Amino acid sequence: MVGEKKIALAFFDILGTSKRLNENELQKVYEYYECMVKLCSDDTVPIIIENTLYGKSELTEYIGEQRPFVLLQTELKNAFFSDTFIVWVEMDGLFNELLGGFFEKCSIIFCEALKRKIPLRGTISVGDSIMDEEKKIFLGKPLVEAAKGETCQNWLGIGLGKSFRAIHTMDTRYILPYTDHIKKDKEGSCEILNNYALDWPRWWRENDCGEGYGDINSIIADMNTDVKFAKYYEECSRFYEYSKDGDSIWEKKTGIHGVTKQILSDLIEHPIVMDC
Repeated sequence: MVGEKKIALAFFDILGTSKRLNENELQKVYEYYECMVKLCSDDTVPIIIENTLYGKSELTEYIGEQRPFVLLQTELKNAFFSDTFIVWVEMDGLFNELLGGFFEKCSIIFCEALKRKIPLRGTISVGDSIMDEEKKIFLGKPLVEAAKGETCQNWLGIGLGKSFRAIHTMDTRYILPYTDHIKKDKEGSCEILNNYALDWPRWWRENDCGEGYGDINSIIADMNTDVKFAKYYEECSRFYEYSKDGDSIWEKKTGIHGVTKQILSDLIEHPIVMDC
């Protein structure tokens, strides 16, 4: 029997699939799915956890020299349901995990989809779940939150669910404070999403993702073919421009110079400091 485990999960939806099927673009939809399956097929992603034994000198005699962090290659898993798919990694609830490697993988998936003009929208959540791959049974609050959160956004992009209660400063290079994409209720708030989003534009810029594909704004404009959903693409372009100031945005928020350029050795100096 498969038991509950803490996971980090990303829920993605390929937008406009029904319209394409109604227009007999079955082969195009198949190509989308085939591409997404390939993008999610990596075996592992790197996850950093804090070493809770670090600094306990009485243990050094038994376990040798210690480091303040441990880098683990964690298995990346996925499941596909028609025009929706999820990827997730299991976490150890006893440790404080930094999810930069998982955030980075989600950015790669999104950017590769953009290159191919595949419109994606998603949410990343964390929490306890039952993920029975053999029986195809997937249950848990993160999945519910992520599925609801995906529909609460007016863009192509990836938001963070409120199950993220704190963010380590070392993960700031992967996410940004942002709320313009959120569909708000009558009180001007959202019960599902927090005030952060995945900073996929940083990955696009730093890895020259547009090489051979064109300017990012041109790619997004080419995808914007239905006036009813134009705001999704316009907001995606706005976020790309907003991300260019990401370093200064985080420095102002945290008061830490160069916070988005921290390395592993900074782990001790800057613990979790930000509530979501």
